[in-house]
Amino acid sequence: MNRNSLRRAALLMVAFALGCNSETPDKPRPTGTLKGKLTAAGRPLPAKTGIVFQHLETGRLYLAQTDETGEFVVSKPVSDMLAGRYDVSVRPPSATDEQTEEAAQAALDGPKDGKPPAPPVQLPKKYANGHESGLSFELQPGPNERPIDLKM
Repeated sequence: MNRNSLRRAALLMVAFALGCNSETPDKPRPTGTLKGKLTAAGRPLPAKTGIVFQHLETGRLYLAQTDETGEFVVSKPVSDMLAGRYDVSVRPPSATDEQTEEAAQAALDGPKDGKPPAPPVQLPKKYANGHESGLSFELQPGPNERPIDLKM
């Protein structure tokens, strides 16, 4: 191959690579929002259970935490998520959460309502890894609502 042919081939490859990028300043990628309810065998998981959503195309992570009823809204790092396919992982509240501190205090003080504190949630290990959890979905542009029920 001569030098001009190599230059043309290199320019074509650069032009092709630039043309394949669907996100430009003039044409941003479509986004959506996500809320839902996280349950295990139909029952809500404890407040502050973490949910991680990983966008398969870009690897970007989005985070949510459940409230007392299992409801969640994705808000970190932003509420607008890129539309597309996601893998999902779930993490129980950490040992340093306020919930654990409250449980320790309740154990020292005795339960206020006569009931012992709930034991920590044990999730199957597969839910800690989004690629192994079996939890994936397609986020559509605009508002999305998605219940997630873990099989225990």
